[in-house]
Amino acid sequence: MTYTEEQACTALPINENNFNNFCIMPYGLLVAHIKAAMLDFVDFLSFINTQLHDKHPDLKRC
Repeated sequence: MTYTEEQACTALPINENNFNNFCIMPYGLLVAHIKAAMLDFVDFLSFINTQLHDKHPDLKRC
């Protein structure tokens, strides 16, 4: 499947149903912490993609 640059600026949401809510993690981590970190990272990537697309709309992917 080929994506356009505009599509790359809109992140696909994470599927929260794929998290194991019964896992045991160290250091007091909770599944909610991992979800929040992943959401922040996806938002960051969307921001970067949007900024690059706005600054260089004619830029093509390799």
